[in-house]
Amino acid sequence: MSVDLGVKTAAFQVPDLVEGSALLEFLRLAWGAWLEHRADGTFVVVLAPERPTGLDALLGAVEEWLQCRAFLALPFHVDGGAFVMGRDGSIAPSPRSPLD
Repeated sequence: MSVDLGVKTAAFQVPDLVEGSALLEFLRLAWGAWLEHRADGTFVVVLAPERPTGLDALLGAVEEWLQCRAFLALPFHVDGGAFVMGRDGSIAPSPRSPLD
């Protein structure tokens, strides 16, 4: 039996621990975040804001970080949905969840 504590998270899948540490450091001061390194990938998990404006601010911060990286897109999962953020800030549904 699972208990819903009402805490939502956003999970950003990064290529490796180095990039995960960089994103974690970038977000650390403004957001509650931690790094998870598992067999299926490396994720920066962030406490997702409940308000849409807060989520927009979080995604904007991740977009700013992504623009300085060598890779072109970042898969992420938030509020039950799977998405991909492009370096240009575009967000599209992902064909599969980064947490599958």
